[in-house]
Amino acid sequence: MWQAARVLVDTHCHLHLLEPSPEVVVAGALAEGVGHLVDVGVDLDSSRQAAANAARLAEVSATAGVHPHDADTFDDAALAELRRLLADERVVGVGETGLDYHYDNSPRDRQRSAFAAHVGLARELDKALVVHCREAFEDVVAILEGEGPPPRVVFHCFAGDERAAARVVEAGWYV
Repeated sequence: MWQAARVLVDTHCHLHLLEPSPEVVVAGALAEGVGHLVDVGVDLDSSRQAAANAARLAEVSATAGVHPHDADTFDDAALAELRRLLADERVVGVGETGLDYHYDNSPRDRQRSAFAAHVGLARELDKALVVHCREAFEDVVAILEGEGPPPRVVFHCFAGDERAAARVVEAGWYV
């Protein structure tokens, strides 16, 4: 009987944070049965690095975004740069973006504004949205519903309870 091959995918890694080179990390992942990695950008520099990794490493895709911790740096120029990076088909998602009310490294109004812009960009470009949500679930959902969510939403950082997780799944999103 024919069986489909299983391929493990690391849907969220930050190659720029690791000491070994991306080539060494990818080779190690492949040796352990991980067939593909999604290198997630958290600011413009790491988004550029992730896109460059995806351009030269067949086993890597990238995302581009500004993390809520750095939402106070998000402006029209950042949005234009993200749009440029996301034009590449190997850059498959928008984010890591979202809201983090635990640390509040950026003012909440700036976080909400930046997140709404990321949601709109993901919807417009038909890209997945990678969401960081810490102690801000109701606001995250309100922005997603208010902006009109893109077809694919992945909650990466999720600190909600069982009821919140069920709400995410019922909306067709992923945790």
